[in-house]
This record gives sequence, C-alpha cells and structure tokens, in this order.
Amino acid sequence: MVTPLLVPWTYEALVHEVFGLHNGRADLCGDPWADAERAIWGGSSTQASAGGTHVLSESSDAFFRAHVDATYGDLGEAVSRAARGLREAGGASVSAAGGSAGGESCADGKSASSRDLPNAEGFGSAAPSLEGGKAHDGLDTNEDAQWAAPGKSHAVPNMAGRDATPRTATLDQTHRMLAEDLPAYRRGLAEVERHVALVTALRRRVDARGLLALSEAEQAIAAGPAAPGAGVLEAAVRAISGASLRIARVRIALLYGLRFGAGALPALYARAPSLSPGDRDFVAFALGHALPDVALAAARARLSGLPGLYAYAGRGTVRLPRARDSVYTAHVPPLLDVVDAAVRGRLPPASFPAVPSAEPIPERAQEVVVLFVNGSTHAEAAALRGYCAAHPGVSAVLLGTSVLNSSALLCELASLHRRFGAQSSG
Repeated sequence: MVTPLLVPWTYEALVHEVFGLHNGRADLCGDPWADAERAIWGGSSTQASAGGTHVLSESSDAFFRAHVDATYGDLGEAVSRAARGLREAGGASVSAAGGSAGGESCADGKSASSRDLPNAEGFGSAAPSLEGGKAHDGLDTNEDAQWAAPGKSHAVPNMAGRDATPRTATLDQTHRMLAEDLPAYRRGLAEVERHVALVTALRRRVDARGLLALSEAEQAIAAGPAAPGAGVLEAAVRAISGASLRIARVRIALLYGLRFGAGALPALYARAPSLSPGDRDFVAFALGHALPDVALAAARARLSGLPGLYAYAGRGTVRLPRARDSVYTAHVPPLLDVVDAAVRGRLPPASFPAVPSAEPIPERAQEVVVLFVNGSTHAEAAALRGYCAAHPGVSAVLLGTSVLNSSALLCELASLHRRFGAQSSG
C-alpha cells in the first residue's frame, strides 16, 4: 500500500505516474492525477489538445532498454550524451521536439528544447544545454548538397557506431555507405528526439506539481523514524499546505495514517485545515475498512521477526547499490525483504508456508516468482531488477493483475468508499 502512494523517480515508473503508461504508450497530454481527482470528487473536465504520444518498448528502443530504471537526475545527462553521439555520428543537429518524434502539443503550447532538460547532478537544477546549431529532423541540406558534388572525395561521417576516424571514399562508395547507414541514423534520430521530448515534459510536470517537495515529505513519512516526531509532522503539514491538488493532500494524510496509525492523524488534522471533512472521512474509511489486513499483517510480522509486505516499519532492510542516495529514494519496497529472505532460506514457515510437494523443497531459492493480487508498480519492478543485478544467479519474475500508480490506487479506494462508506459510518 505504501509504495504505490510514493512518487517514483525511475524513468518508466515516473512516466506512468505523471502521464500514464498503457500498453507501452505514454501520452504527454495525459494527467492521471487530475483525472483521478475528477473521478473521485467531481469537477469539470478540460480537454487537452491531441498529440505527444510515444511508445516505450525495451525490445525496440535501445535508449529505453538501457535507462528504464535510470533516476530522474540521471536522465538529462543520458539524453544529452545520446544526442551528442548522434551528432558526432551523422554530423547533424538534433531537433529537441517534433519531426519524426511527434513533438509535444499539449495545452501549455511549448515545444521541448534542450535547455529544459533536468540537470544530471541533481533534481530541479538548471540543465546543461545540448550543443549544436539549428534544430531540425534530418540531415543538413547544405551538407546533403556537398555530398552530391561530382568528382570529389569525401570524409565519411560515422553514422552507425563505426570507426570515427575520417576516411576518404569515392563517390560510389559514399553513396553506398549513405544507403546503408542513413536508415539507422534516422532511427536513432527519432529515438533521441522521443526521449528528449519525454524528459522535457517530465521536468515541466514535476516542476508544475511540486513533486520534489511532495516526495521529500512522503519519504520522511515512509522511511523516517518510527514515531511521528515534530520534523515529520512539519514536513507533512508543509506538503499538504503546498499541494495544488486535493489528491496530493489526501495521499499525504493516508501515508501518515498508514505509517503511524489512525491515532496520529488528529495532530496532523489540527495543523492542516485544508483537509476537508470529506477528505478525513475518506482516509478513515481507507484505514479502517478498505485495508483491515494492514494491522494484522504488521502484528504477524512482529511475531515472526520478518517485515512482511504490509509491515511498514520504516526503511527496508535490503540495501541496493545506487548512483546516489537521496531524500527522494530512501524508501525500499518491502517486497525486497521477502524476496531476500527467500533467497537466503530465512522465510518463517508460519508466515510463508510451503505447498506440500513430493519433490524436496530447496532451502535457498534461486528462482522467485512474485504475484501481486490487485496490482504491482513499476517502482517495485525496478527494485526487483536491481536486486537480481546485485545478486548474480538469482532471477525473479513479477506478476500482477494490474500495474498501479497512485491515482489508480486512490480511484479503487474511492470506488469502495462510495459503495460501502455509508454502511461503515452508519
């Protein structure tokens, strides 16, 4: 329950959180938070202009395959590096948005540009610009004309990762190399433009929604001290006061109740008047009726000595290698504690009984299959991939009935609240 309510900062998970990712397609005009707020509490619908749909596929997109779990702070550097490599390979400038990438044409009316990229050294800082002259979606027309000049030998650009050392070629050789390399170059150009547009749109949405400040408060609650100290309470109050959407305020209150119990909520409500009685009733229903197994699972985990999936005892025990630890990525999905215990042969039989089998059950699991009923998240998938990468020989498969983000989870809770909320209060 906690992990879907946190802002994720890996590439795939962040795209799903802020734009929605359906069958591998991300619509830069999509807004799951606003859609969920209208679905839960009503309100007028604003129709965004069409366009900006991008396909993200690890099988056909080399950049996405290499950076699917890259953090938000690393994406700007990765996109800049890919664009520089493409310019060096083809001798052409890269269009920041548009052309074969489709561009961004949402309500803000702005096109992506290289100066909008997030800084690789930290969240929200000024971005390093992509070098280059004019932006377009193909080879420079003047350079094309030079290639056609008869009777000349030409320096052939490195367009497909070949030796970058200039070499001379006859006109026929040049034409043959262009025919071989130009399709690959244009595919690479479209790929880079797609990710420049996505990363630029991500930064705009992150800045517009104040997701960095919101995430800092969420992490302080989910991975901070076990008791609700003054610092955590102050962070939660600031996040609620600064949230532009009602759904953001409710998720902070819900996280606070999940972490510290319903008894800690009155202190939060006393300092957060922007939480309406309807918001408080929604949180109370979610904690007391929609999620009754939280307290039971937490008690069971305390008895077994192993944090379970719903035992929110703060930061997970499993540590993964990261490029940088930060206040935005302190929480480790509790799923990893269970997987790590299975790999080490330390799963308590009382909490995780084995299915009777004629074959001997190995003490230490090397192949783990995890099934989430009601859905898992891209953040949990990224954490599981990181765990397997850090433990050679261990493989894991993550299954789920759906892929959740925070808005999808809150919509499900709201549906239960509409159906059973009146009964529980009566």
